Amino acid sequence: MLLRHVLAPGDNDPTTFKLDHYTTQRNLSDAGRQQVHDIGATFRQYPFTTDHAYTR
Repeated sequence: MLLRHVLAPGDNDPTTFKLDHYTTQRNLSDAGRQQVHDIGATFRQYPFTTDHAYTR
């Protein structure tokens, strides 16, 4: 399974970005939050196991 991030407005995190403070990060749009909800619902409908997870 390959997933790309969901919708978040803008191109990059702002220059004031701090990893440990989410309000400084580029946050999801309403559409992005709905996408996360839908992905979670699908995962619950079709449970699976994984041996590896990769991020980039």
